[in-house]
Amino acid sequence: MKINKLYILFVFLFLGSRILKAQDFIPFMTDNYSGVTGVYLQPASIADSRYKMDITLAAFSLNVNNNFLYLDKNNLFKVSKMKDLVKKNLDGSTKYFFQDANIQALNMMYSINSKWSVAFTARAREYINAENFSDEMAQFAYDAVINNNFSINDIGNISNILYNQYPRANITTWAEYGLTASAVVWKNNQHVVKAGLSLKFLQGISATYLEASIKEVKLYSTDSIGTMGDAYFKYGTAGEIYSFKKASEKLNMGLDFGVEYEWRPDYHHYLYDMDGQTNIDRPDINKYKLKLGVSILDVGHIKYKKNIGSQDFKIQGNFSLSLFDQIEDLDDMNHIIDSLVSLPSEDPYYGVFSSTNEENTFKMLLPTVIAFQVDYNIWNHFYVNFTPYIALRQNNKSISKIHALTSFNLTPRFETQFFGLSLPFQYVQTKNLMIGLGFRIGPLWFGSDNLFGTLFNKEVDHLNVNCMLKIPILYSIPKDVDHDKVSDKMDRCKYEPGVWENQGCPKIDFDNDGIPDDLDECPDIFGFTEFNGCPDTDGDGVPDHKDDCPDKFGFPELNGCPDLDGDGIPDQLDQCPNEFGTEEYNGCNPNKVQEN
Repeated sequence: MKINKLYILFVFLFLGSRILKAQDFIPFMTDNYSGVTGVYLQPASIADSRYKMDITLAAFSLNVNNNFLYLDKNNLFKVSKMKDLVKKNLDGSTKYFFQDANIQALNMMYSINSKWSVAFTARAREYINAENFSDEMAQFAYDAVINNNFSINDIGNISNILYNQYPRANITTWAEYGLTASAVVWKNNQHVVKAGLSLKFLQGISATYLEASIKEVKLYSTDSIGTMGDAYFKYGTAGEIYSFKKASEKLNMGLDFGVEYEWRPDYHHYLYDMDGQTNIDRPDINKYKLKLGVSILDVGHIKYKKNIGSQDFKIQGNFSLSLFDQIEDLDDMNHIIDSLVSLPSEDPYYGVFSSTNEENTFKMLLPTVIAFQVDYNIWNHFYVNFTPYIALRQNNKSISKIHALTSFNLTPRFETQFFGLSLPFQYVQTKNLMIGLGFRIGPLWFGSDNLFGTLFNKEVDHLNVNCMLKIPILYSIPKDVDHDKVSDKMDRCKYEPGVWENQGCPKIDFDNDGIPDDLDECPDIFGFTEFNGCPDTDGDGVPDHKDDCPDKFGFPELNGCPDLDGDGIPDQLDQCPNEFGTEEYNGCNPNKVQEN
């Protein structure tokens, strides 16, 4: 076979695993400053967030490991020992293989207000699951494909290798676009409940599934092989591996859903007064002592259109391995299988290969999990998080599926607005313990679920790395330099404590009339608010400093002076104050003036 040897080596060494499903970005997503990244664990997390807006420019997560091949670090820098760098683990255990890759770009969340937040996410994901490979079968694949060696002397008795074998493998790559809405649905002082929903639009890029049921195989020569009973192969491919050409005809739908509860026993410590408003929630700090959450993630499937020729088939009888000599990629494999199951009756291999399912579509199930979150604030900026992932669909009868395993994650951490440090401990149901490290400083994040194992173990069969670049726009409360509960933006006396009623300036009132001197037009004389602190001695509605007759009740239109005869001429200017007259005669009656 001419399948690329380096690619197969890469699959075995770096893309294989014990299906240790290390949750993507686990050192980050439990952090209260995870922002938009947190929706992948808990869609409700962005409600009442520490971020006004959070943008992930780019993020990358990769989990790769296996229990067949490993790197011997003792030989890593020894040129003479390079051939011994890769070693095999033939301990009799069943071999499993795993890869999980995740690339994100231009994800964004936005806090509409203290109750509602929304997010848009986009990422490309890839899963490789393989299981039920024996030592012999893994050794056979390595020798046959990597070393291009079919010698029975080197491989051993092939009838022992392929006896009661039931391997299965799934590979899928897809693009995912999500819309998330999250809200505070109930709040009562100490108790807050949030809920979030992510609708995901799934675009399949490529997929392959394979499951074999082999009772027994015998080798008759170095090139002739035969099955004892029927050997069944459930096999389908769609798209091109490591290509971004779409393989699904339509967008498929998936969803994540979560609910979160916060207990805030000291909620009153996180309230503040500013600019005339009281008991405002501080958006810039965490308020809970205990946070509990539950979420269900990756619900859905992707429907793929099979590549031409890929189909379920069975083999019964003898055949030559030379039939597969020209295979270089999956397209060649599909073409060969299609030609073999379609042989005419006169062909000697007629009936050896036969199709069992020619359906042209298949559904690849997503790796659904239920995640629980318990987060406890130990003291100030110190927290501890416990997050179990309960993997579903592990025993689902569907062949075309990818799945995770149940894991338990304990993560102590220290976090502030611009710095975070976490130490995740992860225990997986395959009885493996990993210890990692997460580091956050400003917009840059870096972490690994198994950093200490990678650095300090002499034999490396597991690699995990997470990195991220963000634009975080954090909430803050208004600045108040003089601490007078009037924001600097609204404070007329920014560096001198005052009161809101006086726009942040000190309330000095020399005449004790309740009106600050800087607003009092008559600061030395007791006055009234409606006259800007000035008096109105005669009570005529005209303040004394504007009243031409401050001691006599008058009229505003006469500047506060009286007019006894009502002729519109104030008494002090009226020569006949008790007799109606005209302005021409200085307030006197013109008829009487003529008579005189």
